[in-house]
Amino acid sequence: EMNQFILNTGAIPTLSWLDGSSEGEQALEELFEVAMRTGALAVNFLPNLDYVSRASKDEKLANIYHLVGLAEKLNLIVVIGTEMNIPGQTIIDDFSSEKLFPLAPVFRKGAHIVYAHSVLQRKSGLGYTSRWSKNCFHDVSEKNKFFECVGKLLQPGENETLNNLEYDITPGRILDKLGKKRIQNARDGHSYGNQYRMI
Repeated sequence: EMNQFILNTGAIPTLSWLDGSSEGEQALEELFEVAMRTGALAVNFLPNLDYVSRASKDEKLANIYHLVGLAEKLNLIVVIGTEMNIPGQTIIDDFSSEKLFPLAPVFRKGAHIVYAHSVLQRKSGLGYTSRWSKNCFHDVSEKNKFFECVGKLLQPGENETLNNLEYDITPGRILDKLGKKRIQNARDGHSYGNQYRMI
């Protein structure tokens, strides 16, 4: 019911994960299966290795790699960030560190997807969980690639470009509106042209 409430508001239902030390989090595959079956589309955690409950730093790191690998396999959006409401927490997470650097591309992808969703939903009601998105994308990996691409292309000063878009607009047309000159760099070899159409 909570996930449905979140969907009704146009948001993305997200599962929270601590450090993999609890009984429930140790059964990660089952946890993801239940979460996704009830509507979860993303997973969120704090990458700060100093923030643990019963797990050691090394155990949390290993658990993070396991979580990210499984989330990628299942096309769950990975959203990260350390809270600043607890004394001792870092102001900025260090993704250049040897331990977290290999995961930085996944973290950036999640940020791009959520940024694109936020702007498209707010400006035109065409966010990640919208009816438009469901009609355009029947494959989660392709939907993730599109929203990631929009997030890469979109600059904060360009948000108005996505204001009041028509419901029948295609994903390819949205990318074109964001500037053809930057599209090729953001696509990373993916083709988002006429393959997307309203079904």
